[in-house]
Amino acid sequence: MKKIISVSAYVVSLAVFAIGLFFFVYFNHGIFFSTAAMAIIFALLVLTVPVAYLILRKKEVGDSKVMKIIPIVVIGSAILMLFMTVLYSVIVDYFQPVSINQVAAILLITGSVLLLISSVLSYFLCKDKIMSIIVPVMLIATMSAGYIWSSAQGFQDYENIDGKEIVLFDKGEAGYTTFRIPSLYAIDHDILNDKAGTSLESDFMIALAEGRRDSSHDMGRIDLVMKTSVSGGAVWSDVQVLKEFTEEDGKYGNPTVIFNEVTGELNIAYMSATTESGYDYNAFNGIYTIGKDLSLTLIETINMSLPKGDETSNGIDGVRKDTLMIGPGKGTQMTIGGINRLILPCSNDGNSFIMYSDDNGRTWNKGASAGEGNECEATVLANDELVMVVRDNIGGSAYHPKQYQRLSFSKDGGKTWYITTKSIVDLKSSICMSSVDTMSNGNLVMTYPNAFGTRANLTYAVSADNGESWTNKLLYGGAAGYSCVTIDSADNVYVLSEVGAVNYNEVLTFMKVNTAV
Repeated sequence: MKKIISVSAYVVSLAVFAIGLFFFVYFNHGIFFSTAAMAIIFALLVLTVPVAYLILRKKEVGDSKVMKIIPIVVIGSAILMLFMTVLYSVIVDYFQPVSINQVAAILLITGSVLLLISSVLSYFLCKDKIMSIIVPVMLIATMSAGYIWSSAQGFQDYENIDGKEIVLFDKGEAGYTTFRIPSLYAIDHDILNDKAGTSLESDFMIALAEGRRDSSHDMGRIDLVMKTSVSGGAVWSDVQVLKEFTEEDGKYGNPTVIFNEVTGELNIAYMSATTESGYDYNAFNGIYTIGKDLSLTLIETINMSLPKGDETSNGIDGVRKDTLMIGPGKGTQMTIGGINRLILPCSNDGNSFIMYSDDNGRTWNKGASAGEGNECEATVLANDELVMVVRDNIGGSAYHPKQYQRLSFSKDGGKTWYITTKSIVDLKSSICMSSVDTMSNGNLVMTYPNAFGTRANLTYAVSADNGESWTNKLLYGGAAGYSCVTIDSADNVYVLSEVGAVNYNEVLTFMKVNTAV
């Protein structure tokens, strides 16, 4: 009877673990260099358990002290390795192939724990040393295969790039563990020459990001950092700290840029929160002048926060129902009713909308909901309508087999929306921030991770009919997350995006897109 119970426990546990491996490969096929190779490796490792059992089940195993100790040592090693793997992958630092897929993570961890429990019970109750060795060895080999793959796999090739890509913010640079949340903006050099007295021959390009000192997590010591270029992105400045973490002001995040072409002022919106406040964010708009030497001078900081209530946290990073979430990425501006309007994409309490200013960023008004969603970005179409791409509210790690990019449209500058979150079935979504902009010929462009199960396949898409139909092409075929697309005065298209060999947030890469489609 004990033998039947032991074998049944192994069968159930192995089935759970095998299904977890299946989902691991299925969801992350966009990351692997060879999905088939990974599937075969994991399948062979799982099959070693029944095969080895059938071969060795009639073998006599002695009762020497060594044979008694080996199962304990192997089981203990597997437990320690599993603990370290879970700690690194899900808790200490997010490991995309596991942490971004709750289904795979839960099944893998549950299956591993059940297999180890079965091994312990089998050893002490049934004195089955063979299975007590085979199963934990299989687990160790499977985890080792994952470590070897993640360590050996390099970055994939970039496609459709006009020139060479540049790792603009590299992990470890300037003392930062990682950089996330890209913001990219090209300022017309003719306008800047007129407003700031510069003598530029190329557009002034600004790239911002969150510089995360401790880890890739959304919490901790996070600065707002910046690099600039006046050479079309060929050469960039060193990392400059725009807003630095302090215990008093806390972390900074979600940089979102708007250049006011009427006043020549640069608006940089962001969020800030302290650990002591439970990450109760406030939203700000910093208004800067650009000097003749291209230096930025802060002239005013506007607190844009919504009225604070007594709401409790909605998530692990402290976001509340009264939290105004900025962008991220970039905003835009348009003329409506003869008024220059600054438009800042925002979200709050499960809905996306814009905050708009008709007095050059000094006061801000909230537009109507553009639909259920959170992170968003907007641009003005050739027909003077406003379009916004809206991220689905479903968590990035939740099960989402088929989600698509969603667009909302407004005829009154974002006060109201006559179409909300229209699903664009030509463009996949991995539940991630996407970016939009408009070329001088009226073409609407978008950059996004073109995948369902995980954040991968950075893609450039273009629509010549205001978002009705799309043509897309791959820019990077590996792990990829947030991106920001911008278009300069010569209609060159640039992208700053999170990409990686295994994790989508390893580096921020700058690239110029070959726009021929």
